Amino acid sequence: MKKTALIFLAVITLLAFTACKKSDVPDGMQLIYGSKSDGYYFYAPEEWTVSNVGNIKAAYASRVDATSMSFAEVFPEPKDETDKETYFFTKYFEDSLAEFPTPPTVTVNAENTVFGKEGESADKAVRYAYNYEYSGRKFGFMQILIKEGERYFIFTYTALLENRTEGKTYYEFYSEKLSKVIESFRFTEALQNDSETNYKEDTDGYILISDSSLSGFDFYVPKDFTPDYSSAIVSATHTDGSNVSLTEATATGVVINEYWENRKNELSAIITGEVNEISVNEKTALGNANSAFAYEYTFVYNGETYHTYQILAIEGPLLMQKGYVFTYTAKESNYSEHIDDITKIIEKVNFK
Repeated sequence: MKKTALIFLAVITLLAFTACKKSDVPDGMQLIYGSKSDGYYFYAPEEWTVSNVGNIKAAYASRVDATSMSFAEVFPEPKDETDKETYFFTKYFEDSLAEFPTPPTVTVNAENTVFGKEGESADKAVRYAYNYEYSGRKFGFMQILIKEGERYFIFTYTALLENRTEGKTYYEFYSEKLSKVIESFRFTEALQNDSETNYKEDTDGYILISDSSLSGFDFYVPKDFTPDYSSAIVSATHTDGSNVSLTEATATGVVINEYWENRKNELSAIITGEVNEISVNEKTALGNANSAFAYEYTFVYNGETYHTYQILAIEGPLLMQKGYVFTYTAKESNYSEHIDDITKIIEKVNFK
C-alpha cells in the first residue's frame, strides 16, 4: 500500500447535507437538502442515510435492500421545435428509458398527481412506474416528473420487488414512508440572487463565492456558474446542471483508500449498475493544500451517464490537519465543456 494512502482523511458522503433538527422539519424526518435560496425543502426518513451526488439529492434505507429516494433538477432539451414543457411531459420519460440496455416494463404511464405539501406543492406533476431487472434482481421504480415555475425536476423511488419477512416486497414495505416524503416536500419562492451583489472578482474574471471566515478557504468560480450556498457546502451550478463544490469533511479516522470503497458503496444505493472507475488515488493538487488525491469515475442515474472528478485534500499543520473534498459532476455530454474552467477553479483554491 502506498504511504500516501495511509494519510488519515476526514470523510463525508459526497455533497451530503444533513441539517440540524428544526421545528419545521416533520416528525420522524430529516432535511436532505434545501433552503429558501434553493426554492424547496426535501425531507427523508430520519433513519435513512443521506447520499447526495452533485445535482442529485438522495437518501437510502439500507445498502442491503437497495431502497432509495432521490430528487434532481433537470434541464430538458427538446430535440425538435417542441416547447420545453410539452417535451418534458410527453417525451422526456420515453427518451430516458431508451438509455437502458434493455427496455424496462412500464406499469404506470403519465398519471397526473400531486407532489408536495398542501399549499406548497408543484405546479404540475406526472407519475410513472416501471420494473427493471439488473444482475438477476428485479427492481421497481416510481418517478414523478415535476414543473415548478420555470424549473423542472425528477423525483425517483427505487426498491427491490422481492419479499421481505413480512410478506411484502421491499417496494411495498416502504410505501408509507414514500407517501410521507412526497407529502412533506415543500416548494417555496426561491430567493433571487441580488443583482447588486458585488462579488470579489480576480484578474481572470472569476468570482469569489466563499466566505473564508466561515469556510476556511477562498473558492472562485466562473461567472456562468451560479453560487449556491448551504450550511455545509460552498458550491455553484451551471445552467446545464454541472456542479462544482468544496467542503470541509465532517468525520475522521478513514484512510483514503477506505474512503473510496465507502463512496462506491454509497453510490451503489442510488445508481443503476456499477461505478466505472477511470482513475483512483492519483496524487494531484488542490490550490495550496498540503496534499491531494484525485478520483474520476462515471455512473448511470435515471438512464443518464454522469461524470465526476473528485479531489480529497489535506490542509493545515501537523496534528491540526483537516480534510476537504472538491467535486465536479456533470452529465457525460457536458463534462469536457467545463474542463478548462475546472482546472482554473482548482488552481485558485486558497486555504487560510
